[in-house]
Amino acid sequence: MGTCFIDFFSDPTNASVYVNGVKIGSTFINDYKVTTPTTLDIRFTKSGYEDYTISNYKVATTDLVKAVRAVLLPEGEETGEIRFRSSPTYAKVYLDNNYEGRTTEVVDDLPPGRYFYRIEKSGYEIESDDVRVRAGERTEIDVDLEKEIPEPTIISVTIKAEEKGTGIDLQAKFYIDGNYQGYTPKTISIEPGDYTLKVKLDGYKDFVGDFNAKDQSTYFATLEKIEVPVPPEPEPEPEPPIIPPVIPPVVPPIIPPEEEKEEEDLIEKYLPYGLIGLGALLVISQK
Repeated sequence: MGTCFIDFFSDPTNASVYVNGVKIGSTFINDYKVTTPTTLDIRFTKSGYEDYTISNYKVATTDLVKAVRAVLLPEGEETGEIRFRSSPTYAKVYLDNNYEGRTTEVVDDLPPGRYFYRIEKSGYEIESDDVRVRAGERTEIDVDLEKEIPEPTIISVTIKAEEKGTGIDLQAKFYIDGNYQGYTPKTISIEPGDYTLKVKLDGYKDFVGDFNAKDQSTYFATLEKIEVPVPPEPEPEPEPPIIPPVIPPVVPPIIPPEEEKEEEDLIEKYLPYGLIGLGALLVISQK
């Protein structure tokens, strides 16, 4: 269980402080301890000054530290007031960090002086400033509260690429809404929503697709390989026909009759000598 510490201030100082009717000391009081959520009735008193009271002062142990400040008005001195208006209405009003109610209400019996105000409403930006209160006058504060812009939610998504038909992981460049992100596979941080994914890799058709990013998810791009056509093999040239060589007919030599008679005489002369005679005959014929 947590603990809230409350500091009490007053102007002028040395004012007695009562919490739920019990005196806890005189200002300045430091680190008044509250250990359970509760509401307090607080009263500041000082001789010669009017009492300053705060009713139903809420304390939560998650507050850790709170400060209560009272500006004491001399008895008989005229006070001022502030009317707070806001759009939208019913916002919480704080003066010098003390809760004073909701907008449209009048905060009265304020000693003249300068105050710091804060106006809060769930779902809207806090509006704060300082204001001067004058004796016997009402000050009007009108504020238009602006809607809070929530912090964007960031999620992590993983982008992967694989080859169509084989499921082989690919390292490919990828783009989200046209912005280069790096190479797959990669985990990136983006806001939830609809995006366009483009993946490029040499030798493959570009992948383009839409996806909705939500939670912690993985998105796959399937890349189709570009088939390079194989040129047909050229038909072989026909071999030239084989033309057989032309062999001229052998024409036996024409021997004159006288030479033919002389040759027959030589054969008849040398034939009886066998091979030797034939060799001699051949020599003679070559001459």
